[in-house]
Amino acid sequence: MKKIWILVSFILMFFLVSCQSFKEDLNSLRPTAVAPAITENEKSLMEFIDLRKQSVVAIVNNYATDDVSIMSMRRGSGTVIKKVSGLLTHTYTILTTEWVVENAPSVLVYISQSRYVTGTVNHLFTDDLEESNNMALITIQTDQNLLPVELELVDEKSIEFDEVFSIGTPISTAYFNYPTRPAIVSGVIYPLFVHASPLSYGQLGSPVFLKSNGQFVGMNIEILTNTSNDRPINSMTIALHVNRIIELLEEK
Repeated sequence: MKKIWILVSFILMFFLVSCQSFKEDLNSLRPTAVAPAITENEKSLMEFIDLRKQSVVAIVNNYATDDVSIMSMRRGSGTVIKKVSGLLTHTYTILTTEWVVENAPSVLVYISQSRYVTGTVNHLFTDDLEESNNMALITIQTDQNLLPVELELVDEKSIEFDEVFSIGTPISTAYFNYPTRPAIVSGVIYPLFVHASPLSYGQLGSPVFLKSNGQFVGMNIEILTNTSNDRPINSMTIALHVNRIIELLEEK
């Protein structure tokens, strides 16, 4: 009986060693996946995106009624442009489009994926050049630290053919502050410019940043989509130039 147990143990040990050897041989045959190294430009863009996300909020307007809105709810995005620090809470001014806050005395402003505060639509004003260029300001108070963008004048044509990206909340807060694919500014017809970053309506009112340095250069105000067989095939986005935004804020 003892000899039988010794034989069984030997066979079992041989089987285990063979299995381990087989696994090692199998693993050696598998191709090794190596991710390409991140370039310096890609690293810089990722850093810009992480930084600029702190300047962007999502907006929900429960007063809008049109075909684009779902269940009388209109979604959009906004940019923090001013901060007044307080002891316990801070007061922020947010820039967006009139389309986002249409008919609304107040809106819900999401400062994270699940946290929101009520914002007061405290000023609507019209750009005489085009009704779609209308802007709105929203005031909120929160203890969360947000980062206002710097509003700086640039040469009107200097951004033409530069790459830009946007950050906004396209569908729901599950996609809070989602960055878009960088795209080229194909033309500047002041006070507007056109770029091809793919946006949804929830990203109207979102900021436009230069890919090269993260500078704020405009606000997305309209999406133009071409269709084929009732399916969108490509889209262009119209943005309001930062210089015009500064002019309108100074006129306020």
